[in-house]
Amino acid sequence: FMSFIGNIYDRITESYWAIGFIENKLEDVINGTPLRYVWVKNHYKDRWFADPFVLDVDEKYIYLLVEEYTYAHRKGLIVKLTIDRELLIITKREEVLETDTHLSFPIIERKQDRLFIYPENYKSGKLSLYEFLPKENSCNKLRTLCHAPVTDAVCCNYFGDKLLFSTTHPNDNGSVLDIYRWHEEQETYIFDASISFKENIARNAGDFFKINENVYRPAQECNFSYGHALSIQAVQLDEQKQWNFKEVRRITSPNLQYPLGIHTFNHYKGVIVVDALAYRWKTIACIASCLRSLIKKIKAIF
Repeated sequence: FMSFIGNIYDRITESYWAIGFIENKLEDVINGTPLRYVWVKNHYKDRWFADPFVLDVDEKYIYLLVEEYTYAHRKGLIVKLTIDRELLIITKREEVLETDTHLSFPIIERKQDRLFIYPENYKSGKLSLYEFLPKENSCNKLRTLCHAPVTDAVCCNYFGDKLLFSTTHPNDNGSVLDIYRWHEEQETYIFDASISFKENIARNAGDFFKINENVYRPAQECNFSYGHALSIQAVQLDEQKQWNFKEVRRITSPNLQYPLGIHTFNHYKGVIVVDALAYRWKTIACIASCLRSLIKKIKAIF
C-alpha cells in the first residue's frame, strides 16, 4: 500500500524542464548584473526538453541540441530544436540520436568545419564520441572517450593538456569533481585527480568558457535537490599545478513560474541558453508536498 501511495505521490509531483534565454551579455553574468530571461513555449504536452546547447544561430532562428524526455518512455534522447527568435516557439523538432540507455547533456565540440558531440550516457558505463552530421541530422559513433560512468562530462583544452572534467556515478550530484587526462597511446581519458568542494557544486552545468584570459566553469548546485541552482566558477591552475575553483556568481531559479531549479548554462554566437524546473501540475503538487511535510512532522512528534 505504501508503495502504491509513493507512486501516486511521484506522479502528482512530476516536474518538467523549460528552456529559456538570457538576454544579457556574457560579461554581465560574471559581473553580477541583474539577468533578463525569456522562455520558450513548449506546445508538447507529453515531453519536456532540457540540457540545451546552442548549435547555430541566424537572424530568425536559434538551433539547439537538447535532451528530450517523454513521460511515456521515461528515457532521454537527443533532438534538434529550431526556435523562432521572435515568437519564442519551437517550429521544428528533429531526432538526432537514441540509444538503449538514457542520453542527455549533448555537449558540442567544434573542429574546423566538423561538429562532434559526446552526450552523457553513464548507464552504458562509458562516454562515447559521435560526429554530428547537420544535413542529415544524424550521428556517426566514432570511439569511446572514457571507460567510466561519467556524468555531464566536459572536455577542456584551456590548461595546456587535453582534460576531461566530470562527476562520476554514483556520486553524480556530490562534492567531488574528477579530472581525467587524455592518454595518447590508449586513445582514451584516464583518471588523474579529484577536486573536493565544501558543498555539492561538483557537477558540470555546461561547457567551460573564457572571458579575456579568464576561464569559467558553469556548475550545478545540488545542495537541496538535483539542479537546484547554478554556480559560475572561475578556474585557475597555478604554477605548482594546484587547481583553484572560485565561485563568482550563484544563479537561482529566476521566477515563480519555474521555482524548483536551474541547471544548464551554455552560450554560442552571443546567445546564452538555460533551463529551469517547474512542477507539471503546480497546484496539486504544492498541496501534496505540503501534506507530505506535515505528515513527517506529525510522525516525528509521536
